[in-house]
Amino acid sequence: MTIRSRNGYEDTRSNGGVFPDQEPVTSRYVGYKHRQQRTCKHLWHERENGKYSIYLSGSAEVDKIILDIETSPVVGKGLHRECYAHPQYENLCIKVLLPYKSKAPLIEAEREANYYRFLEKKGVPWTMLPKFHGEVETSRGKGYVFDLIRDQDGTVSQTLRHYLSSPGETDDHSEGLSLAFKTLRDYLLQWKVVTMTIKAKNILYQKISAKEGRLVIVDNIGNSDFIPICDYVDFMAERKIRRKWRHFEAALRKEYPQNEFVQRELKHSHP
Repeated sequence: MTIRSRNGYEDTRSNGGVFPDQEPVTSRYVGYKHRQQRTCKHLWHERENGKYSIYLSGSAEVDKIILDIETSPVVGKGLHRECYAHPQYENLCIKVLLPYKSKAPLIEAEREANYYRFLEKKGVPWTMLPKFHGEVETSRGKGYVFDLIRDQDGTVSQTLRHYLSSPGETDDHSEGLSLAFKTLRDYLLQWKVVTMTIKAKNILYQKISAKEGRLVIVDNIGNSDFIPICDYVDFMAERKIRRKWRHFEAALRKEYPQNEFVQRELKHSHP
């Protein structure tokens, strides 16, 4: 890695380096760790002749530390973010923000990342949530690295919306879906995982066998309350989770009125 400042300072180091007034630079995804918030305060990045550069505070420049995702397949897209397959690790993906006019999408992304860190400290198992692996700079800006949810055969898992929108798909997987709904609800209650609005498009059905699967929430995780009491008071969290789940079931019954599975399995709201 070559480190140079605009006043002529230059050094080539294999395991990161030390700027005269900064801590060592490191990156887990491109060969050396990169503690962005404490050391590499990113101002902007450029691409020229296939070479990426990051300009840092203190007039220092680090070359080739941005992860190129331009040719990586898009595995998901929401209102504010796109999700790319990680170019180096097949079981990881990277969420990046789409161009935005306000800071709201960035605030939402940071809130979600902080909530994942909070869940990790609580010891929540990553069975029905993708594990968060930190942040990385990409050719499309700051990225958030998560597990990429795949079926048993290695294909990227489809959304719950995909299965509920097709009567044939629903019927083929009705047994697994029925158990998966119950298991997801129990998981959220057991570990007090608070979500925003739960939607079928933000949940993947991960097939783990021909007849079995699990539902994995991949977006809209976190608590947007100004004072997040639910994060620390269990009975408040449980009450919020139950309310969100009732709204989720009601929304599915309304969205899929002709789906017999939805109308049958979600007929009665849970207390």
